[in-house]
Amino acid sequence: MSDPTDVSRLSADELKTLFLFESLDDEQLGWLSEHGYVEYRAAGEPVFTEGEDATCFFVLLSGTLSSSRRVEQTELDTGRTNQRGVYSGATLSFLRTEETPKHHNSVTAVTDSESARLSSTRCGPT
Repeated sequence: MSDPTDVSRLSADELKTLFLFESLDDEQLGWLSEHGYVEYRAAGEPVFTEGEDATCFFVLLSGTLSSSRRVEQTELDTGRTNQRGVYSGATLSFLRTEETPKHHNSVTAVTDSESARLSSTRCGPT
C-alpha cells in the first residue's frame, strides 16, 4: 500500500483522461484532484476484501486486478482487468443508508498496480 506521508495526486487534466471523469467540469475535477490520491499495490496484495467496510472508491490507473467472491469455503475468480479507468470499491457509499456498506467482493492486485483512491466519506451522501 502507498505510504500516506508520500501522497501523489492526479491533476485535473490527468483525471479527465479516465472515462469515468471525462465529462466532469474543471471545478469537479479539481475537487477530485484535491481529495483523492494515487495508491500503489504490489502483486498479490489485496486492494479490499469481501465483508470489510466499503470506505474507499478505487479507479485503476495501471496494472492488473482480479475480482473474486467467497462461496461457501471457496474463493471464486469473477473477473480480471487491466483496463485503465475501471472502478471498484465503495460504489454503494453513494446511496443513503444508515450503515456503512460492506464490500460484496474482494479485489487483489495480480501485477504491481496503481489506483486513484477516494474516501467514500468525502463524496457520499450528506
